[in-house]
Amino acid sequence: MVLSSLKFDKNNIMKYLSTFICLIITSLAIAQNNPLIKEAPLNPIVLKYKLEHFNLVGNIETVTLNNSFQLQFNEDGLLVKVYNNVYDADKKLTKEYKYPNKTTILETKYEGENGVINSKYTLNNDQNIIHYEVLNTKDIPEYYILDPITYEYKDQLLVKASSDKSKHNYNYKSETTTYKYDNKKRLIQSSLFYDNKEHIDFRNTYDYSKFNEGKILILRDNGYYEINQEYNSKGTLTYETVKENGYRANPKSKVYRNPKYDEYGNLSTFSDGEYRYTFFKK
Repeated sequence: MVLSSLKFDKNNIMKYLSTFICLIITSLAIAQNNPLIKEAPLNPIVLKYKLEHFNLVGNIETVTLNNSFQLQFNEDGLLVKVYNNVYDADKKLTKEYKYPNKTTILETKYEGENGVINSKYTLNNDQNIIHYEVLNTKDIPEYYILDPITYEYKDQLLVKASSDKSKHNYNYKSETTTYKYDNKKRLIQSSLFYDNKEHIDFRNTYDYSKFNEGKILILRDNGYYEINQEYNSKGTLTYETVKENGYRANPKSKVYRNPKYDEYGNLSTFSDGEYRYTFFKK
């Protein structure tokens, strides 16, 4: 599955129309500035926590892939739990999310046998995540990198992610990733900087010159990886070839060959698997 742009559903619009009509109109105008998933399938997003972020529609409660993992949503379409090993009677809870208010997302990750990471995402009034920080941990190895991250946006598109590294024994004090877009608001370049100096080996570029055929050319790690991808009209990745330093390599993405969709347009079956859905009662 791939990422999608943020948007309000009809129920939320009607709920707040009477008292926040100006705010709603403004928010809708902002949301419409973002390209649809099928128009820009590689645009970055900090955290996938809405149905739209997974290219899903409908009153979905759970999504299960091949019994390997499961996503559980609340009735507002927000992600609340992630499970692994769903085929097992003792399926493993790996992540939990809570939404105490409109500008806060609380995340709990369960790592290994007893490890726990409690984190907080802060959103601005446009519902973009602008900050991430770890609140506390339990039984987490020291090598885990848990530094705060600050995010910046322009025209509702993520353009910078910055993290202070000064507490570590590194030869740099800050780490920043920047994102550039074309005039259709599609990601065309991401770059990594240490202390404001680009580490060119980690530059990625994205070529949409054949996107009318669903094709995108990705040059990753300054061209060390050449990745050719093909998407269908729904924004589903259906084909990928990879060259590593000029030699053919295994695909790096989940590819959905011969996809079929349910009545809502959600991906249901493909060559080597299926997504199963449960829905809230209307």
